[in-house]
Amino acid sequence: MKLTILGIHNLKQTVVVSSLKKEGTNSIEHFETSFNRTLCDVSSHLQMGGHDVSLIANFSSAPKSIMVLNELEENGVSVYPDLQTEVTYDLEIQSPEGNYQLLDPFKLTLSNYQINVLEQSDYILTNQDSFEFLHRLNEIHPNNIIVMDHIPMYRALEYVEGIVLSKVPENKEETVKSLIQSGLFWIAIDTGYGFEFHTLKHSYKINITAYHKFLDQFLKAVETKALVDWLEANKQD
Repeated sequence: MKLTILGIHNLKQTVVVSSLKKEGTNSIEHFETSFNRTLCDVSSHLQMGGHDVSLIANFSSAPKSIMVLNELEENGVSVYPDLQTEVTYDLEIQSPEGNYQLLDPFKLTLSNYQINVLEQSDYILTNQDSFEFLHRLNEIHPNNIIVMDHIPMYRALEYVEGIVLSKVPENKEETVKSLIQSGLFWIAIDTGYGFEFHTLKHSYKINITAYHKFLDQFLKAVETKALVDWLEANKQD
């Protein structure tokens, strides 16, 4: 299956502090910079699974970004980068009072050759969930869009076929019911013990524990028009 992975993956700065209290002295206990590998790992695993995978995402001149870009090309993934002159960072602050995320406001700019790649795809997988982005993506490729690890606002669900989550959302039952009743075709959730797969009429617990493995087998089942058989064969007893 011809797949395009589309999204943003910034460098991530993580700061662990002793406290965020106004009184007294707060100290930095740990600081690190890492690269968000989610899009790259999914792309590589699906490519190695036999799919024809393209990745459209932002890359910069930062060494960690270049290393991942070279790795993707070695794994056979076709990369169509949105090259940036400046390095973009997301910041996570971890403290006893709670964790806080500050995301860079960077937005992807799609050029004509990237749009051509999207138009030729069988499925598009993205980590972007804004209404404007999904509306634009639907104009380019009006079917078969999967959102990864985000829940779009409800008015954007008309542009989305399914959602795959790597963590259980809060108020899972209510969230799943509300999404499906609002027009989402399906949602898959990694519970840590396997995947749950929900549609309007059916729910399955599936004996698959790896995120990329679920996507690989699910897409192959869709391609061969054997989704129901695959769900039945892999459901937990």
